[in-house]
Amino acid sequence: MLLLNHRNFKVVASAGVVNSGEAATLANDGLFQNKMKRILDMATEMVSTTSWALLNFDSAWRVNPSGAATDTDVIVVAPALLKYFHIEIDAANESARRKQLSRIDRIRWVYQTISTGLTLRNCDIIIEHMSATTKARVALEQVKRDGASPIRRNFGFTDEFGHKQWQQAIGDIELNLNYVKGEPPDTVARTVVHEASHKFANTKDVLYKDGSFAKLPADQFDEARDLGIIGANDQREITLPGRTKKLRPMSGWEKNTNNVITDDRWLENADSYAWTARRIWKKKTGFRKDQAA
Repeated sequence: MLLLNHRNFKVVASAGVVNSGEAATLANDGLFQNKMKRILDMATEMVSTTSWALLNFDSAWRVNPSGAATDTDVIVVAPALLKYFHIEIDAANESARRKQLSRIDRIRWVYQTISTGLTLRNCDIIIEHMSATTKARVALEQVKRDGASPIRRNFGFTDEFGHKQWQQAIGDIELNLNYVKGEPPDTVARTVVHEASHKFANTKDVLYKDGSFAKLPADQFDEARDLGIIGANDQREITLPGRTKKLRPMSGWEKNTNNVITDDRWLENADSYAWTARRIWKKKTGFRKDQAA
């Protein structure tokens, strides 16, 4: 059942939501309608704002390397790239800097791909009943493929990490109704960006932010460090100019292993794209949680 038409988006109730009788209520609920519009607009803005900021970041470093560190977009973008992609520009090494900027350009391509999907392609959002632990999802095809997925090819890899097969994202973006109703618009919008990165760029769930070392309770983190479970260099702590709180880049273990995730893997991680977009968008727009949705 159609709940909302908004730009190129169609928000549709699943059969389960229709059968529960909630779809008819949602279709006539002005607050829900306005919230969904805000969510979709925010998600689109997060991606487009980040794409432009990355372009300006790139230009600042290429045109004026000696003065790039004080550029307004560099100041906003650099911590996000360090935190979620483990990329830090080496100002003193031109060869390394060019390699890093090349990777950032390919990250921007991913955002442009997501942006195209969210603005120009028909994009159905399915409102669904899900378990309390599931916020959203995009279905994968059952066929498993050899070689490199699109997100891996974008960064020059010839096969999947671990030489595994991969699956194409083929489904619509499905959102948990209770999650949509219970969380602020910007939180749900970040989730839409996460799922859109799966759908349009074939990103992977390498690690969710809430599963990173930095999210462990302090006593557990310290104990894991003391026991050597988390190595001394596995979770960096970086002091940024003008900030007292240290920045901890996203770090964790590969699924079902004790192997720490390598830097290359963040390039295909959906949560890296979602949280980077949210962070840059908030910094560029001055958004605060207490603003009206």
